[in-house]
Amino acid sequence: GVGAAWAQDDARKDNGFIIRLLEDQLSTESRKIRLSGVEGLLASSATVKTITISDPDGIWLKIDEAQIVWNRSALLRGRVEVETLSAKEISVPRPPLPEPGLADPSSTELTIPDLPVSVTLETLSVESIKLGEKLLGFDAELAANGGLSLGSGAIDTTFSLERLDGPGGAFELALAVDPDADTVLLDLTANEPQGGVVAGLMGLEGAPPLEASVQASGPLSDVTAELDFQVGGEDLLDGRIVLNEVDGAQGFVVDITGRLQPMLP
Repeated sequence: GVGAAWAQDDARKDNGFIIRLLEDQLSTESRKIRLSGVEGLLASSATVKTITISDPDGIWLKIDEAQIVWNRSALLRGRVEVETLSAKEISVPRPPLPEPGLADPSSTELTIPDLPVSVTLETLSVESIKLGEKLLGFDAELAANGGLSLGSGAIDTTFSLERLDGPGGAFELALAVDPDADTVLLDLTANEPQGGVVAGLMGLEGAPPLEASVQASGPLSDVTAELDFQVGGEDLLDGRIVLNEVDGAQGFVVDITGRLQPMLP
């Protein structure tokens, strides 16, 4: 009846207000974020038909058919619990323009975020990630899957990428850091034939076949990382890095053999 129609109209207005608020809060003068086709924004299952991120040169990232299934009541217990975060397609045709005033990522210390709430993401799934030639020097399509648990300075995550087009290839990451238990576990592997994504991102000439692994374990104050990196069937790097703390100061010991010629243009 009329009451139901008014209620639906009010819900649409509230939805529109929240969407505009999100867009405004996430956007900057040089970065514009737009959401369209949003359904169930305040429900436990929400979908967004399209998300775009643009800079002065236009759209550089587009997400199609995104969905989040989460437990709203968990917020009352200081937790963000997401059952599923998924998208049908993510397209990145080019890198974004640099953000004015943004710090150089290479000069920023990598730390685990200390959030006011704990975060659990059971399933991350992206059916197709399309990367443009301007990113890698060639087009590539991948699928992504993973999960994440984050809270009290600790992190436990798994993440994988699989190349769907061209020569194929796979990238897998497992990382667990627990300050309370004073432990670190890392298992990172990449395996791809000629023309792979990782070699492209690293700028290796000709994007040769690549096999790489990094495995690390130990207490936070004394972590040993074992490295094995092969390019074109030849050992490029092989050895270990030990990160340790002496008299309150962080230090490291490097014992690596190999040659860097295959990485040079």
